Amino acid sequence: MPYPKRLIKSTIDGIQIQKSLPVIRDHIIFGIPVAIEQEGNLFTVTDYEINMYGVGNSVKEAEEDYKSVVMSYLEDLNANEDQLSEQLKKHLYFLRL
Repeated sequence: MPYPKRLIKSTIDGIQIQKSLPVIRDHIIFGIPVAIEQEGNLFTVTDYEINMYGVGNSVKEAEEDYKSVVMSYLEDLNANEDQLSEQLKKHLYFLRL
């Protein structure tokens, strides 16, 4: 049974890109809603709150990569808290919840 698809839109260097990826499931990691998607043999865990993602050859690998990315990001935000832009302060607050 094919998975439902989610349309992803982004702009890179002023060029609008649209891509339709199969969504395997929506999930929660660290209290953050994420989408788990598959493209070919790669799985991606993506959140749309702080715009982080993880990739892997399996869902488990992608989830572990995502967790590692978020933890590194949180450590960096904490280390530079007094120098953060307003947007990054929002990310830090969100991750601390």
